[in-house]
Amino acid sequence: MLYRATSDLDLGKKGTLRKGKVFRDSILPEKNISRLREMGIIVEVSSPPLSILPGWKIRSEKASKLGIDSIEDFIQADDASLRETFDVESTTVDSWKDELFYFLDAPSTEKCR
Repeated sequence: MLYRATSDLDLGKKGTLRKGKVFRDSILPEKNISRLREMGIIVEVSSPPLSILPGWKIRSEKASKLGIDSIEDFIQADDASLRETFDVESTTVDSWKDELFYFLDAPSTEKCR
């Protein structure tokens, strides 16, 4: 599952998760996830379909053959299956997943100078 931080979150040795950033539930213990959700510090991400993203129409059609319809489905998908289905290198799959995380991240509210 993917979550978004609604405020900065100190992860100790793992660093800080900035407000608006999207992350996988696997980076925190389940008991922490539950408590942070109750407190409203993290929220579940609403993941749109891949097909709405610019440049993802053909990829979304291929991904649907694996049962992947949303951005979250793609991010959570097995890398080996994606490499095989798309006939690409692991660096390409990593790049696509990074792109999708970037799409889901909330824009910064800080002013540019």
